[in-house]
Amino acid sequence: MSAVISVPSPSECADMLGYYARAGDYAQLAAMLHLASNLTAPLLLGHGTTNDGSFDVKRYQTALVTARVPKPWDSILRGHYAVIGALSTGDVALGIKYQMELTSTFLSHLSGSKGVLLPVLMTLLENLGQLALAADLEARTANRPAEFLNRTMQPFQQAFAICVTDHSSSRPTHQRSNLPGALRVVNLQLRLFFHAGAATLIDKLFKTVQHRLTTQPEMVSASAKRDVLAFRFWQARYCVLDDRVQEAYEWIEHVLATAPGGCTNQLRWTLLFHVPLAVVTQGKLPSQRLLQKYPALQSLYGPLVSAIRSGSLADFDVHMAQPNTRAALDRLALEDVVSAMRWLVLRRAVKKLHVMLVEHAASGAAVTQVPFARVQMALGLSTRGGSLAMPSMATEQEEEGVTAAASEAALSSLIAMGMIKGYVSHEHQMLVLSKADPFPRCVDQVVRAMELWSVWRARA
Repeated sequence: MSAVISVPSPSECADMLGYYARAGDYAQLAAMLHLASNLTAPLLLGHGTTNDGSFDVKRYQTALVTARVPKPWDSILRGHYAVIGALSTGDVALGIKYQMELTSTFLSHLSGSKGVLLPVLMTLLENLGQLALAADLEARTANRPAEFLNRTMQPFQQAFAICVTDHSSSRPTHQRSNLPGALRVVNLQLRLFFHAGAATLIDKLFKTVQHRLTTQPEMVSASAKRDVLAFRFWQARYCVLDDRVQEAYEWIEHVLATAPGGCTNQLRWTLLFHVPLAVVTQGKLPSQRLLQKYPALQSLYGPLVSAIRSGSLADFDVHMAQPNTRAALDRLALEDVVSAMRWLVLRRAVKKLHVMLVEHAASGAAVTQVPFARVQMALGLSTRGGSLAMPSMATEQEEEGVTAAASEAALSSLIAMGMIKGYVSHEHQMLVLSKADPFPRCVDQVVRAMELWSVWRARA
């Protein structure tokens, strides 16, 4: 049985919106104005239409007059119906035009108003941003330039300016400042920019906000804790984009340590970044219990963590080659960070070889020299998912997976990164290990190598 969709009539819509406007219940009014609300969604789905199938904008707008909706809400709600009318015909570009006009009308009344209007502001900006993302997706599908998100930023900038310049200390205590809305507007912009992968817009916005935070630190102190934590989360993601992986870990660790309990979705998103950042900056692997608690973590990172623990390059590479894995890491902009975890798999494979050679050596004898042929065999088996159970029985065919030159290069890189203590003797085709702690605990070796690599790329 199909679900029955309740479609509010023009008078019902006007009465509800008018009631909330007169009562000053702006949080409820904002919820009703959202394009995904129970009030709006049925109209967007084609209900409340005229005989020719188009949305009856005039009937709904006329009902606002009948219901005596107070100013300026009457003009704002008329604009909202105009947006619905455009979207119901599939004209997203026209819907964006009306949404921008509607938002500009609201902003003209926001300056000097109470901070209680912020929920409505955020809903209007959210609607505008989502429409811009939809229009850009449609443009990319049709091989046209995706410029809507960039072109709709003026209302966001205007809203930020109104909020950040609100120094209304002289207001009565029952009235609130618009200043807390500044960081909320920034967070919404960042969410839209990261969703669209707009790296240039992200960089430009962060530079603007960082300058403002330097000159006006009260922008943070006046904001709600959840908005500050959201901004720090986006700051961590920006650091990842900017190859500042250590700083990214510090911010994401701060968010994880100070976030209130009970918000499972926020925690899941934070952990999606915390897990790989903790691995490459601290050498900390997540527990199996943590991975199993969150299916998104298990599916994305579980096989990679298992590969690090087992030293299986084959398992690591197979999971990284999966389309779902690549798409998820690309969406999170974490592909470089997670790919760097492969060095830990490589180190584990060499360490397992060393442990096995020690076990097969004479009692108490130290093994400080490992022939390249053995390393080549071990890496070849690791690449193909083989076992090191019988290292002395490696055949010439088993060594074909990794060349001698590649083995030597891998060892040299691990030593240079500080993940193995020793040196490579090209003349004797031998890995010479330090007698004291040849495999030091991995902490920040990977991230330091990543930072050097980013500097090299910048100079190239």
